[in-house]
Amino acid sequence: MNFVSYKYVNIGTGTTFNDVTTQGDLWKLNKLEMIHHVHNLSTSTIVRKKMSDLITDEVLYMLKKLEVESLEKFINPEDIIRKAGANTLCTFCFGKRYDYDDEEFCKLLEAKEFFGAVVSAGALFDALPWITEPTNVVISMITSNAKGKVTTKHIERVASVCSEIYGAGDRLPTLFDRPNLPYIDAVIHESFRHSSFVPTLIPHTTLDDTTLHGYHIPQGTMVFVNQYSVNRDPNVWPDPEKFDPMRFLCKDESGNLIIDNVAVGKYLIFSIGLRKCPGSKSAKTWLFSATAILAQRSELIPDPSYSTSLDAEPGLALRPSYLRIKLRLNT
Repeated sequence: MNFVSYKYVNIGTGTTFNDVTTQGDLWKLNKLEMIHHVHNLSTSTIVRKKMSDLITDEVLYMLKKLEVESLEKFINPEDIIRKAGANTLCTFCFGKRYDYDDEEFCKLLEAKEFFGAVVSAGALFDALPWITEPTNVVISMITSNAKGKVTTKHIERVASVCSEIYGAGDRLPTLFDRPNLPYIDAVIHESFRHSSFVPTLIPHTTLDDTTLHGYHIPQGTMVFVNQYSVNRDPNVWPDPEKFDPMRFLCKDESGNLIIDNVAVGKYLIFSIGLRKCPGSKSAKTWLFSATAILAQRSELIPDPSYSTSLDAEPGLALRPSYLRIKLRLNT
């Protein structure tokens, strides 16, 4: 189905707001290329080390910013956290971060056209002058161009890919500590399941006539994936309204707690298959580092004027109806 809104998103070239019915084989090519480059970068040991260091620096900056802002009052941390996450994705996509008060950065975030606007601004290689090998999506995609030429069409595809990617001890935890910190991962998985912060995905359409559980669905029917229902199904999740990270943990042969990958595969938050969000891996990576460092280095103080609530404001992505905290860094 050729939705009217498609041509306004990523100048009509993106993969999220398109499919084979609007772009044909080009959609498959763009999607597979996106997955290919993101996978190659996320599995490179060198790149993972660089990204781990960059994420750590960004998270520490975020915590200090939250502490300063909340010295004299309770604050909503959403804006600062959102900017920290966006900066990490900036680095991942094209190797550049921004000060949180940077005027252009703030305007672009507000306009929700951040990656497409910045990438098209020019000087793609100026972002990482010190780097000698591809360590971000832009450089990886351009240097892999078979003809070695950067065309306007190729820049549009690169910009589209980038915009769609764009969500204990004496030392700081890093990504390489992840296997030894399964409870943190379990908390993140349970937060995804319990909140279902994207309750329904963007609309999709059936490519052919099909039958689902006895219901006939004609070709071209608009369909929505109800992730909230999947994540709260009592047949799959005992006591689904309870927040319980232990549901994502099991024991190995030695009795050590590890992530239960079977349970992980049962909830939906980034969709599945070819329509799965290409930025899901980077989002989980950032959340792991941020949560681990947050737990180790800071104390969160809730506003005593309001009782703790899980109520959320409705929308494409759910947001807390009220959130005010103070953050104090541990000495």
